[in-house]
Amino acid sequence: MKKNRLHERHIRRLETDFYFEDKVFKGISSNLSEKGLFIRTSNCLTPGSHIEFMVYLKDGGRAHGTGLVRRAAKSNSPLIKNGMGIELRCCDLNYVRMLEEVIGEGLRMEDVPFVDGWKPAGPGLPPKESRIVVCAVCGVKNRVPLSRMSSNPKCGRCSSFLPI
Repeated sequence: MKKNRLHERHIRRLETDFYFEDKVFKGISSNLSEKGLFIRTSNCLTPGSHIEFMVYLKDGGRAHGTGLVRRAAKSNSPLIKNGMGIELRCCDLNYVRMLEEVIGEGLRMEDVPFVDGWKPAGPGLPPKESRIVVCAVCGVKNRVPLSRMSSNPKCGRCSSFLPI
């Protein structure tokens, strides 16, 4: 363990979605601790950004949490892993169970920001006030809030105007 770490990191590579504002991004969890995780992604957010995330568990379940981006690394060098260090702010029971499995007896529950009964705002599902629009140019599905339908929304991948 690095000397400047308060909590030991445990490697667990799982598909992860993270949500910022009205956007959904993909990543892979790289390592976990009681207080956070590192998400490998090319879509790094600015440190200080608040996110929700969903980790796809090996048994088919999902673990949810919220966090604060503390560190972002983006480089063209293969020696540097692109991604974000997330400080865990809140998590559900599935996330706690995943930590128990990964960390085992060394888990310090007093360090885990578990909130009993906490439910995510709905990551992975488009809000009721949005519509999925397929880009006519590149075929990507875009979630467009109804409030932005009249403002000529663009595709998140190719920046073409979406057919509304």
